[in-house]
Amino acid sequence: MPHEAAKRIEESEIDVLVLGVISKSPHAKIQVSLNNFGGKHRIDVRSMIPDVRGELVATKNGVSLPIQRLPALIDYLNSALREAKSRGFFEE
Repeated sequence: MPHEAAKRIEESEIDVLVLGVISKSPHAKIQVSLNNFGGKHRIDVRSMIPDVRGELVATKNGVSLPIQRLPALIDYLNSALREAKSRGFFEE
């Protein structure tokens, strides 16, 4: 799926590196980012919807984990991918 280029957003104590955005539906997107909030590094996978100006804004739907949990998250996502392929849920 196409994704937007990574970009950095700096707001006061929040430092965000957007790694990619994928379509969830015609109006909703999923944004994957790394962020630093209050000196703590996190991985964030968040549902985004357009506001009245058409700019994407974060919703409460998503997950934010300490960056140390990223390897376990990747392992589980890779397991889900293998299982979905083995069950024929989609083709490559």
